Amino acid sequence: MGSVVININKIQLKNKNIDNLSKINFLQKGFCKIGINNIYSNDLSKHQHIKKLREVLWLPKNISAKTNYPKLDDNDLFIPGYLDFLSMKGSEVEILNPKTRLSILQKPWKEWFTYQNKQAGKIVTFDNDKGYGFIKKSDGKDTFFHIDNVSYGVNSLTVGAKVLFSKSNTPEGKQEAINVELIPTPFYITKMRFLNIQGFKDFVLNFSENSSINKMILLLGNNSSGKTSLLKNVVLGLANETEASKMLSSFNGMCIKRGESKATIYIDGVIKRSISNSEFYVIKTEIFKDNDSKEKLKKEYYRIINKRKETINEFPWQDLFTCGYGSKRILGDRTPYDDYNISDSTSTLFDYSKELLSPELGLRRIIAHETKHLDRDKKDKAEYELLLRFQKILTELLMLSKEEHIELTEKGFEFVKSDERTSFKFQGDGYISTTSWILDFFTWNMLAGRSLYSDMIAGIVLIDEIEQHLHPKWQLHIVQLLQKQFPRVQFIITTHSPLCAVSTSDLSDQNAKIVKLSDSGKGILTENINISFLLLIIL
Repeated sequence: MGSVVININKIQLKNKNIDNLSKINFLQKGFCKIGINNIYSNDLSKHQHIKKLREVLWLPKNISAKTNYPKLDDNDLFIPGYLDFLSMKGSEVEILNPKTRLSILQKPWKEWFTYQNKQAGKIVTFDNDKGYGFIKKSDGKDTFFHIDNVSYGVNSLTVGAKVLFSKSNTPEGKQEAINVELIPTPFYITKMRFLNIQGFKDFVLNFSENSSINKMILLLGNNSSGKTSLLKNVVLGLANETEASKMLSSFNGMCIKRGESKATIYIDGVIKRSISNSEFYVIKTEIFKDNDSKEKLKKEYYRIINKRKETINEFPWQDLFTCGYGSKRILGDRTPYDDYNISDSTSTLFDYSKELLSPELGLRRIIAHETKHLDRDKKDKAEYELLLRFQKILTELLMLSKEEHIELTEKGFEFVKSDERTSFKFQGDGYISTTSWILDFFTWNMLAGRSLYSDMIAGIVLIDEIEQHLHPKWQLHIVQLLQKQFPRVQFIITTHSPLCAVSTSDLSDQNAKIVKLSDSGKGILTENINISFLLLIIL
């Protein structure tokens, strides 16, 4: 098959036999000793340096892990990987002339050497129209950056945002920041308490175990056990006062427990700014009746400092991102919103007639939004990579076989199996529903100006009756699949199905929590469930 020599920072893989190595394994082995370590993911295949290495080595665009490599050795030239390209049957490749190849080889070389010196900083100036700004490091020095050197989070760039970056020298000898990565700092729920809420007299759930946050919470229960009401109350507690007031009308004057004059929702949460810096907050929502006996609400916000609760006027709303999906999850052509707000991103929880955004329209909007700052010659490639990324995500979440995938064409979404194509709208309800809410979720991330890389997306997602339209095998794996794709998202999921809960067995006890809800007649009761006894208890 051939061999390859890669000289990077005195690390050499010489005459490496790559016959039996997958691409991902090979790429990881080639980079593991030079400091490429995405702090949020062990999957290096998504990093732009890996993409550049694929270009340098002329790996096929269809990056299946089992595709064979072309011949990569050329002993007559000193630049590793430089060769006359050998075409491969069944692989889509980009034909490059020698000058173009040389530029591709030379451009990332300095970046590979400097990547291990990743630094943290804060954006102090940014001109969105001109596409550049400055990052201030901890030593007080400013470093120039251009929007083209932002790896992800490009649409969330604002003054004050924290970023990671490397330094590189420009052809003019000046230093600039490259590989700029926005660091998301999400708000996670650690505890909720409902007082005198309809169905919840004094209800408490904790999502923090030994300083670890539960990011996968499953709520089990029969009909009328309070699962859907709980999700609605969580959203009511998370929203700001204006948005929460809109939602309150959907309770039809029945939010406060009968016989009581007021009710209260407490949402405790944490924002982890760094490993050693966590900020703790409490959002208090008080619902009361006015002189006309109509339900109204008001909000108070607190920060916990040294175990003391201090009132704050400004809550860090930019760090709180929430989406919610009701049990119906109807596919439609919902009005394309221009901005994120929690009342719209959770509307299907409160109104079953609300439709999700068309998945086709959502993906086209995402692609247009993410590539709008690029020149025409770069845009086509970026669009292609985005489509591949979303195709991979959907293939894994939908548990498609190797012969199956979904494509976005001029006709819309098409389901491809071997050489047969059918319109996606003719697929099963499970495929349509899951694809719709996943792309709806990505679209809201886009509108909120947040990262669109699944392993960087962070926030809170509420899903009612996740088992709807999923066959038993899918129910057994859906929780693991979601956790794998979105490791920084806190999911609060309701289900009737013990199969969905069984799928948490491979997750750590610190990460997953299963709670059984039941109605005692006097209020909703909770019971923490051990996965080992789940089937005995539920069945």
